[in-house]
Amino acid sequence: FTSTREKENNCRKMLPSELLIIVFSNLDLDSVDNARNTCKKWNNLIKTSVHLWKSLINQYCASSKSKQEMLKMQMYKGIQKSADKLEQFYRKLVKIEENFLSNNYRVRTLNCLDAEFEGKKVVRSSEWEQNHNYKGVYDMILNKNRLVASVYDTIQVWDMSSYQVANILPSKVLDEPHCATTCFTLLDDTFLICGTQNGFLKLFEIPSGKFLTQVKKNSNYISDVNASGNILSCVDWYGEITLWKLTSSNKLENITEENKFQVPLILAGRENERLLDFTPEFLVSTFRCHLTCYRYGEFFRSYPAPSDIFCIGIHGDKLAFGCKGNRDSPAAGILKLGWDRVPQVVYIKTRDNDPVISLSFNEKFLILGDTNGELHIVDVQKIVFPDTGEVTVELGKESDHHGLVFVGTIRTHEYRAFIWACKTDPYRIFSGDETGKIIIHDYLMFED
Repeated sequence: FTSTREKENNCRKMLPSELLIIVFSNLDLDSVDNARNTCKKWNNLIKTSVHLWKSLINQYCASSKSKQEMLKMQMYKGIQKSADKLEQFYRKLVKIEENFLSNNYRVRTLNCLDAEFEGKKVVRSSEWEQNHNYKGVYDMILNKNRLVASVYDTIQVWDMSSYQVANILPSKVLDEPHCATTCFTLLDDTFLICGTQNGFLKLFEIPSGKFLTQVKKNSNYISDVNASGNILSCVDWYGEITLWKLTSSNKLENITEENKFQVPLILAGRENERLLDFTPEFLVSTFRCHLTCYRYGEFFRSYPAPSDIFCIGIHGDKLAFGCKGNRDSPAAGILKLGWDRVPQVVYIKTRDNDPVISLSFNEKFLILGDTNGELHIVDVQKIVFPDTGEVTVELGKESDHHGLVFVGTIRTHEYRAFIWACKTDPYRIFSGDETGKIIIHDYLMFED
């Protein structure tokens, strides 16, 4: 047997520290732990090397675009010089997916109706509530650790690194002069874009809330707006799509090409509640139960869902949507955006099959928020579409799930509270409901 002293002597004769760090940087966590048990020198080297833990973190995050966002967060930037903190961060980081699959998270609640910033706050009105079919947190946009939420008749800006409100824009700021805000999005993480009922797009600086400019193509009611990079898209109540680009002088320039995004006549009826999402390749808008699909501006399909559609989200060549549903028809689905073949759809029924009114969709998970205060989590990494047509998957039942894996249901909201908004980042789920609360489910739990 080799004595402890002999092990120490052998360690001293081995590679210099710089090369050992390079070797350790290419090991998984279990192997690093085994290495640090070899001798005191290795243990001390691993324990005190900032370079080692930063290298391990960078390699882990390099595997996906969403994980790379972790490296830009203040939480990570603030521990750059501490090997101990970096090690703790890495150990928490590699457990996120395991925590996600086992529903292991910490809950934090933001009560938006009680939030106040420099004297600005939500002022509730029975008259306003009678004239609007929504209340509480109605919509949210998450961008680079900044969460912007529509709360009652205000828009609130929250800093998700500190969980503090950074500004509140009241209706008198948003709706002047005489053009009520109907929808909003974030552009380039610096600007708030608000669509209005008379066709104006308003540009505000974020988080200051300073009004910068406004522009419009016509006077039609704008139903939805969305942004990708420095490109903005909007849809009006007739289904007309307009693309805008943010110029270097912070102006919005109409870049819609002629004869692009033509709306089929049957889908051109006036309808306030239209939705929109887009990527550089695909754009999808809604008209009641119909999904109107474009590729590079060319219409290629209108797909009818079983019931009215309440939310949509595009990831890659797939579109997730939530709809009204009932006992017999599904409340959600995933459509393959194949322009060169017949539609392929995997429909989803939840246990109670309550209407799905919000969702978050990425390469790994689909999260569905419903009218029963529940969030349903589905692993979609191995989804298998039918060759043609439609199939239906019932979550939680033993049947052919076409590659979908039901992770579980989260019940952190009040019973029967409508979850109007759902967003995710690499380690959190944010869900906003009609009671005015945003519930944050933290799967990293770095502060614990």
